[in-house]
Amino acid sequence: MPATEQTWRDLKVLHVIFGVSAIILLVATVTMLTVDHNRPWKKYQRTFRALETWSAAARVDAENSRAFAEKSASLEAELGEVRRADLNPQLVEQFLEAVESVSADAEAGAFAREDVERLRTESDPDQRFALRGDLLQRFSDIIGRTQFREDQLAGSLKLRKAELDKRRADYELAIADGAAESHQQELLVLADAKRAEVEEATLVFQEANRHRKALQATLKQIMAPEDAAAKELADHRQTLSLLRKTLSDRAPNLGKTVLELPVLDAFNGPLRVDQIWLPKLTLNNNFRDVARFDRCTTCHQGMSKSAPGQPTEPAYPEATTVEVMLPTPEEVPQLSGDLEDSLQLEEIYGFQLAAEGLFEKDSPTVSVVLPESPAALAGLQSGDVIAAVGGGRTPVRPLAVAALLENVSWGSPLQLSIERGVPQPYSTHPRLDLFVGDSSPHPMKTFGCTICHQGQGSATSFKWASHSPNTPKQSHLWHDEYGWFNNHHWIRPMRPERFEESSCLKCHHQVVDLAPSERFPEPPAPKVVEGYNLIRQYGCFGCHEINGWSGPEERIGPDMRVEPNYHEVAQAIAADPGFAGMDATFKRWVGDVISSPDGTVARGQVREALEADAGQGDEAILSDRSHVLANLLKTPETPGNYPKVGPSLRHVASKVGFDWLYAWLRNPQDFRPSTKMPRFFGLWEHLEGAGLEESQRYEPLEIRSMVSYLTSSSQPFAFIEPYQGITAPPDVERGKKWQCE
Repeated sequence: MPATEQTWRDLKVLHVIFGVSAIILLVATVTMLTVDHNRPWKKYQRTFRALETWSAAARVDAENSRAFAEKSASLEAELGEVRRADLNPQLVEQFLEAVESVSADAEAGAFAREDVERLRTESDPDQRFALRGDLLQRFSDIIGRTQFREDQLAGSLKLRKAELDKRRADYELAIADGAAESHQQELLVLADAKRAEVEEATLVFQEANRHRKALQATLKQIMAPEDAAAKELADHRQTLSLLRKTLSDRAPNLGKTVLELPVLDAFNGPLRVDQIWLPKLTLNNNFRDVARFDRCTTCHQGMSKSAPGQPTEPAYPEATTVEVMLPTPEEVPQLSGDLEDSLQLEEIYGFQLAAEGLFEKDSPTVSVVLPESPAALAGLQSGDVIAAVGGGRTPVRPLAVAALLENVSWGSPLQLSIERGVPQPYSTHPRLDLFVGDSSPHPMKTFGCTICHQGQGSATSFKWASHSPNTPKQSHLWHDEYGWFNNHHWIRPMRPERFEESSCLKCHHQVVDLAPSERFPEPPAPKVVEGYNLIRQYGCFGCHEINGWSGPEERIGPDMRVEPNYHEVAQAIAADPGFAGMDATFKRWVGDVISSPDGTVARGQVREALEADAGQGDEAILSDRSHVLANLLKTPETPGNYPKVGPSLRHVASKVGFDWLYAWLRNPQDFRPSTKMPRFFGLWEHLEGAGLEESQRYEPLEIRSMVSYLTSSSQPFAFIEPYQGITAPPDVERGKKWQCE
């Protein structure tokens, strides 16, 4: 076939297809980068960084206020006064006497005395400042000369010790070489002489060292007032310096902004996924134990943040609403019209409002609260948002300023509604003394988050983390705001807030270590402890057993089960209609279990006999009910240890009648207000309409049915026959005395 320039496909069509595909690929790539760049966790991290920047700026503003400047000036004035004051005469005299006790320093001590006298008689403040500084410098120079002499003595002592070592070595070598006795004696005399020189030099050095330390200690006491004032001023200034440095580190800058750009954020950008690797706390994933890793702190950035200087106090408590009463001046304040509204608020109330809010730009947010001001006494804190003043809503800053400065009844306190704290996911864990903190029993680096809260720790989005709403209303809000749904593919969803304490029982099986203690006066798990005590108090475990074991050696929680009740089982077997047809041996075994339920031999034989009788089928002597009781005679691997709740009802018809039983079942508290038995009937407060009518109509029938069952199932009680030949009449007082004694 001859060659031509014609192609199989039309090139123009291919060019169009290629161009359109390239555009689609470009749009898809840009969309992918945009979606990745705007992932929710990055938004949370940016907001939390803004929160920390705002908090640092607020602390800087609080320190850099007029109160800070006034305190700085006051501390500087105090330091100046100290530096112009007379030195302590007793300490100065003690110092000079110590100096003059050494002949080499006598002349320097005389000059120092002249300076002391000149300082005492000088009245000009500037001259006193200079003379005092020169005098202290002279004291330091004297100590320096003392240090120099001590160093020389130390060197001389070191040289003599080396010479002593040489003399001793010569003597020992002479002995080793078998030198003449006279030569050995000569070397020994030289070594002893050098040892005496070393001892003398040591005493001289020790005296010089003691003298220098005594001078330094006295000079330190002389300068103590000045050092204390200088340290207080330095600490005061350093606080502001550190806060400014913190603000500089947290504030966004050009470098951080560039590293947050798409693609570039992959190269060690400031926004990153935080991950806690927990290889020892494994997770069963499809029949295989794998290491757990939690990324919760990717969004919950402030979870472990503590307040400055308070390692157990949360830096960012969760949002809540509080009411405070703000005092106002008795008369209308007379302020200059040139003052900004924040300065006016500071003059009148002692606090300032930030120029911008944190989570909402226009929200009236408190930035500075001056110590001992009306605002501080009212309980206002930095970061508080003023939601209402005197009952009137103040959603924006101008409304709050007007309510605080213009629409005020001076002399009457203002009621402020305050929104305090930060919302999730920015808040700090409320119990840093127990969890998360490095000094707590459960540090986050060791335990992570999902070991207690459950949920999908590897997720970095709200809906895939398997959060569990606390109420149906919250689930609807989450669905609308975050796209939340019930992810049934993850079998370990996060526990709702109302059940979050239940995870404590994973490790704290006995519950008692969750109660208040000396170290933790506030109970670690108050709801769990209260529920545990209620179950014990009311004996719920009598019917609703809580098995704390999944095997002989595997504990899974608190064990709240009644102890084995072999005695009652044996009595039930003895009451079987077919029991009379059993042989004497079986009856003896049953009697042994009744009289000695702790024995194992008779109990095992009774169980085997019951199983054998059940195997007879239609020819069985005992009833099916007795056959079922055979399982209750087994020895459990981990028996319960709680006593049986309530008395036996086996002979109830012999004790009480129909009327008493009916009244007791209807409301036990009517007969005994302190009884632990709960009330089951007559609880109609939550009912209305047809449900209420049916309960009022049929509950009496249910009570009568229960009474009928109890009395018909009751077994006769064999009373003890009274002693024969007793002729004395009954005496209540004698019986009471016998019972009491």
